[in-house]
Amino acid sequence: MMGLERTLPVRGWLERRAVVLGTAAALLIGVLLGAEAGGRGAADLTVAYSLPVALIALELGAVAGVAAAAAATTLTGLALLSTASTVGAARIVAEALAMVGVGAINGRFSDRMQEARSQQRKH
Repeated sequence: MMGLERTLPVRGWLERRAVVLGTAAALLIGVLLGAEAGGRGAADLTVAYSLPVALIALELGAVAGVAAAAAATTLTGLALLSTASTVGAARIVAEALAMVGVGAINGRFSDRMQEARSQQRKH
């Protein structure tokens, strides 16, 4: 078994779970602050939530990815409510669906990779 452990990839410091999730959290806060500061243009910045959603989904899986998408949608709603934005409901729903898609697809990919790694360890 010792030889198998050497063939499995090892994460570098930049790829460590704490770094990835910390970066995602910083991005979520950064986008929220940028949207708050952006005034009427806040709606244009909310698409940037897709990057932290993808990071969370790739790191933690599909369930966490969808939860991150829900959080990003909530933060988008808060930003739009606190600014004088005239964004319609259709755009908010479209962005929410896009975020859920990003979270679910990236999370499913992550889940499948974890399953494959588990199978590799068994054999």
